[in-house]
Amino acid sequence: MGPSGYLRLAAASAGVALMMALALAASVQARDDDSGEENDPWMRRSTWELNTSLTFNRYIEPFERVSSARACRNRCVRHPRCTGWTYYDPNFREAGDLSYRLQRICVLGAALKDRKFGGMPGRTSGVVNGEGSQD
Repeated sequence: MGPSGYLRLAAASAGVALMMALALAASVQARDDDSGEENDPWMRRSTWELNTSLTFNRYIEPFERVSSARACRNRCVRHPRCTGWTYYDPNFREAGDLSYRLQRICVLGAALKDRKFGGMPGRTSGVVNGEGSQD
């Protein structure tokens, strides 16, 4: 196998490892925080970005299941170290046979690493106190 074959294999292995870590952490059921109390004066604000996925330098675990993107956003704005979030909706299908393990998962992170706009169906994300349309 040539060098490019090893790189493809390593990238695929890293992707599978991340999926498995998300799946294991997803077994924890979060207390849903879909209360709609977004207008509290103490609450930080977050962008609301459809079909977008964020990656972070640090992740805040566990990655819990919540009922909605709003609940995921609320968890992030209430967590003092959270600077962004990505929610995988109930219809997420982009991970093939393992998609069901990511459905309704709320990923919280700190120190934004990358933002992928559009072309990320089944995901909603946001940056706390960042730029973009605020919800």
